[in-house]
Amino acid sequence: IAGGIAFVFDYVAVMYFAIVIIVCAFVVSLRIRK
Repeated sequence: IAGGIAFVFDYVAVMYFAIVIIVCAFVVSLRIRK
């Protein structure tokens, strides 16, 4: 069970990390367009 929780937590952490990178890239692209 502990391994499953660690796996799910790691998966969620990776998803949040990817979302943050996408948002940062989107903001940078908007600044470049302006």
